[in-house]
Amino acid sequence: MRKKVVLVTVLLVGILFLNCFVLAGSIDNGEILQNSPRSDIKSSECSQPIFTFTGPTKGLLRENLEFCAFLLDFEGKEFYLYLDWGDGDIEEWIGPYLANEEIIKSHVWNDSGTYTIQATADYDGSLFNVTWNVTILNPNPLFTFTGPIKVIEGYTYEYTVYVEPNPYFDEYRIRVDWIPDMLIWEYPEDEKAFHTGVNGTIKYRWSHWLYSWAFDVEAWVKDNYSLKDTLTVHVVKHPTEFRIYGWKNYNIEVINNRITPITFDVDFSMDWMAEHYDMKIGPFPVEALDEFTVTYDYKWEEHNIYFTKYDITTSEGDTFTRHGITIFGYNIYFPSSPTPPYVIIREMFRIWLENWLSEPFWLIKFIGMLLLSPFF
Repeated sequence: MRKKVVLVTVLLVGILFLNCFVLAGSIDNGEILQNSPRSDIKSSECSQPIFTFTGPTKGLLRENLEFCAFLLDFEGKEFYLYLDWGDGDIEEWIGPYLANEEIIKSHVWNDSGTYTIQATADYDGSLFNVTWNVTILNPNPLFTFTGPIKVIEGYTYEYTVYVEPNPYFDEYRIRVDWIPDMLIWEYPEDEKAFHTGVNGTIKYRWSHWLYSWAFDVEAWVKDNYSLKDTLTVHVVKHPTEFRIYGWKNYNIEVINNRITPITFDVDFSMDWMAEHYDMKIGPFPVEALDEFTVTYDYKWEEHNIYFTKYDITTSEGDTFTRHGITIFGYNIYFPSSPTPPYVIIREMFRIWLENWLSEPFWLIKFIGMLLLSPFF
């Protein structure tokens, strides 16, 4: 009997010693933070509480997920709970709750992704922190196909594909119908696959044989046509486009179709009988996939007729030439050079009709000056 009493005593002392040794060491699922904002710290060396916060590591979008908060302590006092759900929703110091009882809390996430939950227990002035990660998946994942919508023939462009994390697959391949019902390619071009939640990149070179047109490029996940996206791409033939217009001044519009910025200069010349004038303006900057318009007012002598020429040159070596006539301070531009007489008459009437409300007698003045010009 005496041996049994001694054995029981030794076991009790061993358990007490082991309990003090474990609790005095580091706690894997929480740590004590001093200087609690709520009250003074009161804890004994061998009876520190253990706080845990557990729950699912994965869930679906807009699904109600439950998590369990539990604080183990021999005294069984009340504690308060602070929850940061990682999506901007915070529950501040809710409670009080009793120690040694499971506290069930639930939350719903409206966006897919991985969230870190910060759970803090305030127990008798001591703070215990625990973090928990949960990944929210979209049962109807979003697929996007993005990239340049204005491209030049003969140039290669990059496009980006993306599929949200979802409960169905982690890897995927896509198919792209670059020209409707004519050219379908599969990506990646090797045997690998894209991964959900990460942007994938593909490249495509728009061929020289294409005419300038707008194509509805459709991309979809292979074997899952419900996940698709469409991008309208406008294919142009020239890296740079030019336009000159204006009635009493001239406007030079340069459209940069490149994905890099450029600059351009304008060489302007005009002739009247034996007189010749030259003028150069620029350079002017044009951002990538943008346009820039130069408006210039020139003080013309209204009784003269000038033959004008505009030479535009870009930093990339693109050139454009346009001819015209300035009559009584009014500009007429011709689409080609040399210009047939019927084109001159057609352009003259077109400009007059466009401006007849402000200048109703311009055509009469022009015809009169034209008839009298041989005598000047």
